[in-house]
Amino acid sequence: MICAGRNCSPSSSFEPRARSSRSPKERPAVSRGWRNNATTAFRLVSSDAFLVLLDLIIECATDLLDRVGDDLERINRALFQHHATAKRRLRIEASPRRRTHQLDLILTELGYSREVLVKLRRSVLSFRRVIILLQERDAESALAVKLKSFEHELKALAEAEEDLSATNAFMLDGAVGYIGILQSRVINILTILGVLLTPPVLVASVYGMNFKHMPELDWSWGYAWALGLMVVSAIVMYVVLRVRGWL
Repeated sequence: MICAGRNCSPSSSFEPRARSSRSPKERPAVSRGWRNNATTAFRLVSSDAFLVLLDLIIECATDLLDRVGDDLERINRALFQHHATAKRRLRIEASPRRRTHQLDLILTELGYSREVLVKLRRSVLSFRRVIILLQERDAESALAVKLKSFEHELKALAEAEEDLSATNAFMLDGAVGYIGILQSRVINILTILGVLLTPPVLVASVYGMNFKHMPELDWSWGYAWALGLMVVSAIVMYVVLRVRGWL
């Protein structure tokens, strides 16, 4: 007899719970069946979660490729200036400092785009390896069938990444080529100035020698003669350069 609180009565007694009519041999079977169902459900949920996660990753990678493609198109217009007007191209070419600063910014942006594409390529290759491994483990499962479409999408992403990488490399070569052109122009100008000034410097060095017997020192027009000879020699050298096509 068990009492519970103030309302306990002597007639209240504990009634034991009815025991299960299952035999001891049936209980492990029921337990194993429940475990198998739980494992199957867990596998289905995990596979669905993996597919959803993979779909989100592919969508993010596609958006990232689109963004990089837009950046490369903008860099392409700024680099080659093929969409700019003739007046704007002349203004940019007339200022080597502005063009050099622009090429510096373009190289920086190309380096960032290249880094993004390399990381994206590694991610796509990693997921393609995972998909191939899952397909080889159980080729006839429902998960393997669903992964085929994702494999095609990852392949398309890899091809798009290769195309953007080739475009990035082409523009990088173009930027380096423009830098070489700017440097060659500067060297060309300095070389022309050196060639034009060489004959006048030669004349000045001849008449600057300290000899006692120099007939030109006694001339009243000796100074004008030396200056005129310098100018004529520079003009002759300029004509020679123009005729040879170096200017």
